[in-house]
Amino acid sequence: PCVELKASPAKILKGHNVFGSTDIELCSMELLGVLATAMPDLFALLDVANTELHWIDATFFGRVRNSEIAKQVIGYLKNVNNKQTKASRQSNAHETTCNWNKGSRHRELKAYLKEFEFNRELTDLRRKLPNEIKPDHLNESRRMLSRRLAVMSNPELHKWLNGMVRFEARLKQRWLIDFGVPYKLFDAIGFQRNYEKDGRNLIADMWSASFKDLFACLEGQTMNIHDDDDIFEALKAEFQTVTPKGNVSYSKACRLFGFYRRLTNEGYETVYRSMSRETFRRHL
Repeated sequence: PCVELKASPAKILKGHNVFGSTDIELCSMELLGVLATAMPDLFALLDVANTELHWIDATFFGRVRNSEIAKQVIGYLKNVNNKQTKASRQSNAHETTCNWNKGSRHRELKAYLKEFEFNRELTDLRRKLPNEIKPDHLNESRRMLSRRLAVMSNPELHKWLNGMVRFEARLKQRWLIDFGVPYKLFDAIGFQRNYEKDGRNLIADMWSASFKDLFACLEGQTMNIHDDDDIFEALKAEFQTVTPKGNVSYSKACRLFGFYRRLTNEGYETVYRSMSRETFRRHL
């Protein structure tokens, strides 16, 4: 019998995991501290000194100009394989996520757009907030959820997410041991302290090693970028209208831009068959 702790320390520490610490001790002590506070009687029964480290999720990011280009990057990455790094076809159907080595006992790699995942979490939190309050924990639950909602609603955080392409490595116990990291948690904490005495960063170095084959395959390659911002701005300049109250409306420009995006994503023939000929010609 055991207790498995699987969570994002960054979410506990800050209310979001857009960025966070690379300190194994800080992250693990936060998880153990939450368990000790929530279930002290259970915690007292555990052999905490022999806690095992089963995997680490290490994530760093690159940035492109906007979300549309970021989606194109994900689409490009889905065709990349090199040596022991294989794209996972069955799990790569989503346009904002790409996986490699899914199900591996050593490491799994993923590239994804954090902005879309973050916005889904925020929408879900806003929807669930009134319903998640239990009568016997009314004030505490509302305070915790409201604080997280306030943190995730920060506009500066949303700006930081725009155009972010995250590369996440799930480094499992076998991979960690091969890298030299002990499987006992407190031994791993000591290993990190010693490893970083000369200014190195253990998490960053493990992340770099895990993505080495993939990035080597990308080195020197060129990707064609289709940036539609200029097209949208041109449509807004041409098709803006003024409402009776004197406000500028871009509703027609937005409709035409949506039509244009359908053409580029679905193809001319598909869009043509999905609309009446008169409507299609008018939009075209």
